[in-house]
Formats: sequence, C-alpha cells, structure tokens
Amino acid sequence: PRSTLFPYTTLFRSHQENLQQHSFRYREIFDKSYISLWEEDVSGAYKILESLPCSTGRELSEYLSNHPDISGDLIRQLKIININDYTVQLFEAESKAELLELLISDKTLTQDPSPGFIKILTAMMDGDHNCQHEITTFTISGTKLNLLMNAYLPGKGNGNILISMMDITKRKHNEDILTHTIEKAEEQKRRTEVLQNILL
Repeated sequence: PRSTLFPYTTLFRSHQENLQQHSFRYREIFDKSYISLWEEDVSGAYKILESLPCSTGRELSEYLSNHPDISGDLIRQLKIININDYTVQLFEAESKAELLELLISDKTLTQDPSPGFIKILTAMMDGDHNCQHEITTFTISGTKLNLLMNAYLPGKGNGNILISMMDITKRKHNEDILTHTIEKAEEQKRRTEVLQNILL
C-alpha cells in the first residue's frame, strides 16, 4: 500500500538529494582548487596488466623496460576524464576544451610521459593506494614546467584514479642555482688549496 511505501520513498529521495549535494560539492572543490587535478580512467590499462606475466611492481617495471611496445599500448589506454580550471591555467590553454583536445589527440605536452604513468601502474600492481613522481612537462607556449605528481589509487578493479600535480618549477630552479653555487665554491676551494701547495 502507498502508506507503507511512503517512508521508504521519502528516505530514497532524501538519499538521492544527499548524493547530488555531495557530487556538486565535490565538483566545486575539484574545479576551484589551486592545484592541478586530473581524473583518469585506467581500466583499459589494467586489463592489459592482468594479461602480463608479472605479479609485482618491480617485475612489471623490468618487463616494460624490455618491452617498450607494451608500454606504448598501456599509455594509449589511459583516458583523461576531466581536468580542473587550474590545470587549464597552468598549461596556458585558452579553455578546458582546448587542453583536453591536445591531450586526448596524443599531442602530448610532456617531455616523457611514460615514467610517471609507469610509476602509477607499478603502484597498482603492488596494491598501493598512492604514488609520487616528479615529471617534466611543457605548457602550450613551450614553457618548461617541473611538476610533482601524486596519484591516488582506489585499488584493483576500480578504473578511475585522481591525480594532483604541484608546480615545483621555482623550487627546482632554486635548487639548481644552489647546486651550481656549491659546486663553484668547491671548485674555488680546490684551486686555492692547489695554489697554496705550490707556494709552500
């Protein structure tokens, strides 16, 4: 009877409304975060992983280093579902649609995208829930970027993953300057010691 179903109908509607509010809030946080966020589907790549003679991330890494064609197949299975507004800004794109078109059409902006992606796959193979890797990439205008990639992996069987990328270009630049300064100081110290030995 309708009177019997009414409480369950009300509960179902309330549950649906809560899900919609949660989804809206998630999208709002995703789009407005001041860090590059990517939603990606790796289910196609995971199917290939299941067919390979590997049981650990280390075995997978060694296998792929000897079979670059398989690495290419895995990378081509990667599907970008969404990127946030900051990612568009970071890569100097005019719009999300423009950047997605470049990424999806294999006009990759990365210098070498495979290490970061292989890192994700090896983490998946080991059952890890996150992994971190530094990658080098370029904006649409050709500006070099150094990014710290963090991938959040929900586990085997779930094809969607969330990736964040933090811009560490300035940090890497400062590290390079510091390294150069230290090397220059050490070289000057060696020359001074050689000169002192000659004069003694």
